[in-house]
Amino acid sequence: MKATLTQRIRSSAFTLVELMIVIGIIAVLAAMIFPAFSRIKQRNYMVKAKAELQQLEVAIGSYKTRQGFLPPSNPLAAFFPADRRKYFALNPLFFELKGTKLAANSYQSLDNLVTLANADVATAFDNGITGFMNSTRGGGDESAPAQDYLRDLKPGQFCIVSNVAGRRIVLLTCSVDLPKDATSPLPGWYSAMPDGRNFNPWRYNSSSPTNNPGHYDLWVDLIVGGKTNRISNWSSKPQIVYDP
Repeated sequence: MKATLTQRIRSSAFTLVELMIVIGIIAVLAAMIFPAFSRIKQRNYMVKAKAELQQLEVAIGSYKTRQGFLPPSNPLAAFFPADRRKYFALNPLFFELKGTKLAANSYQSLDNLVTLANADVATAFDNGITGFMNSTRGGGDESAPAQDYLRDLKPGQFCIVSNVAGRRIVLLTCSVDLPKDATSPLPGWYSAMPDGRNFNPWRYNSSSPTNNPGHYDLWVDLIVGGKTNRISNWSSKPQIVYDP
């Protein structure tokens, strides 16, 4: 006896129990896969920051070889402990590694990204910096031409910020931004990026390094998985400096 159409549909359709089992399996798989994706993403952040750290280390090494000294950092960090976080971030590393030319009483980066009047340098860096060493001064032979040690710098690895007095400077940043709700790296003084990014500047200290005495400290903090991970030139592995 042939089965009716209704019987054939019922025999080929899922029952409610079977559907619940399938949904349960999918939920279990999702619970296993999503954390794995999150860990991969976090690891990629670390790898990217480490690669950018090595890029800066090579540039600083080339700078020292040619100039005979390390790029200066902001010395105010040594004198104002409460503001060290700010002054380690507020450094002239972009201008020193990218190079500038001084003409008509203004410093202009070799890539023409920004121009800063000579008289405004101190104000822009909170009176911690008064000029740049890697700079072409004048058109004659009185000084060596400035060199660009970071020719392959990519978007996201620098940002233009302005202080309350309207002075614009450029900071080297990690392409892994801080979360939107993270505390500003330069609180109460410098603006965030116009596109809403919470920029993450490289911290640099060659004036009074504590982790690499006689050398320099270079680091950046990444907030991933709720933890603050420090990528630095004194540790081969990320250091967790804050774990709520």
